[in-house]
Amino acid sequence: MALAPSPCKSATTDTWHVFTLQPQPDGSLAGEYMRLTANQCQEKRSVPFTRTGDVDLNTDFKGLPDPAKLPARVVSPAEALRGRYRIARTYTGMGTQQLGESAVTTYCLRAAERCMSYFSVAAGDLPLIFEGANWDWKDESDGPCPNGEMSHLSASAQFPLPQPPQNPIQELTGHGTWVQTGSCAVNLRIDEIFTRTGD
Repeated sequence: MALAPSPCKSATTDTWHVFTLQPQPDGSLAGEYMRLTANQCQEKRSVPFTRTGDVDLNTDFKGLPDPAKLPARVVSPAEALRGRYRIARTYTGMGTQQLGESAVTTYCLRAAERCMSYFSVAAGDLPLIFEGANWDWKDESDGPCPNGEMSHLSASAQFPLPQPPQNPIQELTGHGTWVQTGSCAVNLRIDEIFTRTGD
């Protein structure tokens, strides 16, 4: 797991690089590489790792910290957001929209100061960034109104860590705003609920 800048939607943004690997019978490693961003870029691909030989510790890893001297990995309470969730969003005065269901795994930096929980549904991806005691979601994008006129969307919500803590989290609730411009202009309050449906 690493966090580094990379391009997404014509901009450079913090990108979560995640490798999930399993040992294979022939001694190689295989699994997935994912690239995730807070502004809804997602990439996933299969990756194999095949051993080609020994390394020279004096040259191949020169300048890298000794893993044995790194602080122990911290487990974040955000990692309890895992499994499958049904997602519902209520717009003030306009009713509730079922966004769909998505699997999620929460990935955290080694010191657990930040985590990424990336939900992918047909209605649109929902990347949640955990920091402190809350997940934050933001969407700044442009798109057409029904009549074709362009509109700017500015939406955001905050999801506090459930109290008392749950593992896994059964329900995550957040509140925020949804503001659109143009001929389809609205300024709404939103309430969003993630309800766990299984592993």
